[in-house]
Amino acid sequence: MTDAKMKPPRPSSGALSASTMVYVLTVLSFMVLVSTLYVNTRLNVSKRLQKIVSSYIGDGSKSGVLTFILSNNRTTKSEQDLNQTEVGSDQHTTRRPIVLTTISHGTTSRPSECKSCFEHNFEFILNNGDVCKEGSSAIKVIVLISTIHQNTEKRRAIRETWMSPYRENNGSVRYVFLLGMTKDESRQVALETESATYRDIIQEDFVDSYNNLTLKTMMAFRWASTYCQKAEFIMKTDDDMFINVNGLLHALDSHKDILQRSVGGFCVVSANVIRDSGSKWYVSMRMYPQRTFPGYCSGTGYVTSMAVTQKVFQISPNIPFFHLEDVYVGLCINKLGFGFTRIAGFHANFIPISCSYKRADMVTIHQVNPDLMKKAWDLKC
Repeated sequence: MTDAKMKPPRPSSGALSASTMVYVLTVLSFMVLVSTLYVNTRLNVSKRLQKIVSSYIGDGSKSGVLTFILSNNRTTKSEQDLNQTEVGSDQHTTRRPIVLTTISHGTTSRPSECKSCFEHNFEFILNNGDVCKEGSSAIKVIVLISTIHQNTEKRRAIRETWMSPYRENNGSVRYVFLLGMTKDESRQVALETESATYRDIIQEDFVDSYNNLTLKTMMAFRWASTYCQKAEFIMKTDDDMFINVNGLLHALDSHKDILQRSVGGFCVVSANVIRDSGSKWYVSMRMYPQRTFPGYCSGTGYVTSMAVTQKVFQISPNIPFFHLEDVYVGLCINKLGFGFTRIAGFHANFIPISCSYKRADMVTIHQVNPDLMKKAWDLKC
C-alpha cells in the first residue's frame, strides 16, 4: 500500500454533485428573477405612459388624438424639449410626452390630414353661454382671450381697462376668458368664484399647458360657433395684450369682405419651420416633415368672420393635432382654401406707452403687463 492519497470516486454518468446542483439552481433562479423584473418593468412603464398620456389632453377615447406614442416607449430629444409641465404648477412635475396621431402606413411622422383623428370631445366645466344672449345691440365681435388660472391680475386689468366699456357683455363687443383644467384645487375654486362673479369664463376639461394651446383655441372656436353664432366676427388674443377696441372695430369694418374667406392680423403667407432644438418654437421632423408652414397669423391677436370660424372648427377633426395653435389654425385655413390678410395696426411686439395706443390705426400691442395696461388706458390724449 502506498502513501499516495486516494482519488475521490468519479461520479457516475448522469449524476450531479450537491454543490453543482446548488450552482445550477442558483443560476436558474437568478435568470427567472431577471426575466420577471424585466417584464414587470416594461408593464409598469407602459402603465405609467398610459397614465401620463391620459393627463396630457384627457382620455384617449375622448380626444381622438391620443392613439400613438413614439415606438419602443422612447421619446427623442425633439419631443423631450417640447414636453411641458402643467401651466401654473409651482413645482416641476413629470414631463408629458408629445403624442402623434395614428398613421395607417406605419410611419411616425405627422400626416397633413387624417380622418376624424382630432375630434374635440372635451366637456365644458364652466360655460357662461349667456354671454351672447340678447343685449343692447347686435354683436359685432366676440373677443376670445387665452389665459391661465394664476393670471387673476391680468384678467382684472383687462376688465378695468380696454374691455371696461363692454364689461357687462351686453353691447356690440362681447368677451370671454379661455382656460383648461388645473390639478391645483384652490386655483380651480378661485376660478369658479371669479366665474360666478363676472360670468365671463369658459373652461373645458383638458389639462391647461403650453402644448395644449391648440385645444384651447379649438374650444374657443367650438364655443363661439355654438353659443355666439350671431356675432359677425371673432378675435382670438392673449391676456398680455392691449387691444385698442376702436382700432379693432375700424379694422373689421375696413376688411369685412375679405375676412369672409381669410384670417387677418399680423400674418405671413409662408414661414420656415424652426429646427433649432433650443427654440421655444422648435419643431422636429417627426412632428412636421415639411420645410415651411403654408402661412398663419400670430396668435397674439387675429380676427376672422364667424363663417370662417365655424368652417375651421368643422374641418379640424381631419387636421392632425399640432402644438403651435396659430400654425394649426393656419393649416386649417390652408386646407379650406382660404387666405391670410395682413392688417395694419396688429403688432406682435411691445410698443412703448404713448398716445399711439389711442389711434384708430393701432389695434394690438404685445407684452403689456397690468400696470402698463392701466397706464396706457389712463393716458389723456
